[in-house]
Amino acid sequence: MPDPRLTLVAYGNPLDRKTWSSAPRNIYDALIRQKCVVDPVNALTPNKVVKGIQLARQYLRYGNIYFRNTAFGRHHSACQARTGIDMAGNDHILHVSALHMPLPNIRPNEKHYLYLDFSWALRMGSTERPPSTRFELDVEKLDRDAYAQIHHFFACSEYLRDHLIDYYGIPADRISVIGSGLSTGFIRPSSHQKDYINGEIIFSSKIPGGWEYKGGALLLEGFKIARAKNPRLHLALVGNES
Repeated sequence: MPDPRLTLVAYGNPLDRKTWSSAPRNIYDALIRQKCVVDPVNALTPNKVVKGIQLARQYLRYGNIYFRNTAFGRHHSACQARTGIDMAGNDHILHVSALHMPLPNIRPNEKHYLYLDFSWALRMGSTERPPSTRFELDVEKLDRDAYAQIHHFFACSEYLRDHLIDYYGIPADRISVIGSGLSTGFIRPSSHQKDYINGEIIFSSKIPGGWEYKGGALLLEGFKIARAKNPRLHLALVGNES
């Protein structure tokens, strides 16, 4: 019996550990250890197209928002992903994030799977108020169209699973919670309780807009209160200049 075969699609080179904090590569390595044959597909939008998308974004007044999530960017990446999927010729396709979706079309014999650790509705606050801007409305439709193409979801947390069920109406039996690590000896989650004795706090974000949607401002307010009670606390911020 031949080894199982699938296609792994990411917004970036799935084999590069710099792509999505190495999540695609970690998944690739785990599948290889399970004797799967994995064909990687890079759906990253080339820089020359990125510049065109940035100009289009300004023209359409999207504002200074993550440009790759505009309809222009996702459509181009989806076409690139579709080409790579066709070249691989596998029936089972695992996507890491939906930035290259929805795909232009789905073949009748294909089953698509999605690993994700957040949704754009959570990032934009659409669970608290309906989407209203041009960008928010576009992203809402893009995500719903993308999720409609997914056979099964792999969520990194129970919170995200509940969100997919409550906000997007995805049936619970189509979602598996797999966490963010693998107990294989390569990435072993800690089972110890945090004691907070050393007083070290780290806030990390490398993507544009991460400070806002990860609650950076709220963290600073809370840190001021906490440090007034415990001067030993130290907060380290890790990310790019923005």
